[in-house]
Amino acid sequence: MSTGLSIFLSILFLSITGILMFFIIFHYQLQKAFQLPHVDCEKHPRDFKLNWNEHLLNVKDQKKLQLWECPGASGNLVFLGVSGWNRAVDALLPVTTRLTGFGSVYLLNTRNHCKSSNSSFLSIVSFKKDLLEAYKFIKTQHPGKRLVLVGHGYAAAVALYAHDEIPEADGLILSSVFPDLEEVVRQRFIDNKVPAAFLDNMTRFVEFRAGERFERVAPKKMLHRIKTPVILYGKKDDLQILPDNPYIFKADGRFLDGAFWQGEESVKPLIKFIRHIREHALNLQKTA
Repeated sequence: MSTGLSIFLSILFLSITGILMFFIIFHYQLQKAFQLPHVDCEKHPRDFKLNWNEHLLNVKDQKKLQLWECPGASGNLVFLGVSGWNRAVDALLPVTTRLTGFGSVYLLNTRNHCKSSNSSFLSIVSFKKDLLEAYKFIKTQHPGKRLVLVGHGYAAAVALYAHDEIPEADGLILSSVFPDLEEVVRQRFIDNKVPAAFLDNMTRFVEFRAGERFERVAPKKMLHRIKTPVILYGKKDDLQILPDNPYIFKADGRFLDGAFWQGEESVKPLIKFIRHIREHALNLQKTA
């Protein structure tokens, strides 16, 4: 074998090896950042003296989704709460004790949470698909009733993203809404020690894998254009950086804290908001 050919083959081998190593590292970092370990429930509706039923919804690919039903007051509203990224939906049980005073509450554990099936890759798109499966089930149980979506953190972004596809959605109750999903994704890579040179490419790849542009689903942009009543819970400083909009109410409060919901003063903004939702729906019916 000639010296020139030997050098060429060595360079080719090293190039191929380098490319393979790059994709192995790339895939490893992606899985490390976005393959969510299974999140178990720490609480149950019975711990809060709530009446409850459990439904296991059959969805595509032989997967199952766990949906708790907590029957509430009779009326025209039904609530659907969704699990977050690293929190199962039992985190919403404290506020559920209040919401059942206005209607039945359904609590969805999306994939990789509690009794729901696991999935190797999760994104805002997969969360939305799970939410819409729960919505379709609720629609069969409560035809004609209006729906209010409830979410904390990542689930708040999911609720904003999904609500346009739910004609019955009359309101959103959201907590700890982050302004920009891309910032959250990039921070997750940084926390997992991804080199700065890889951040842009990996962020774009997550968009490609999920099938959605982060810019389109940024909560701050969705809140700017929303025309459905929304109440945002959080710290005052965090709420100030979120958009102002005539449809948005802001409430300072510890949304996931059970003690917060035991105080009657804490519930007053929620009562006012539920009243506003009902009036808003009636006004829509009058102008339709």
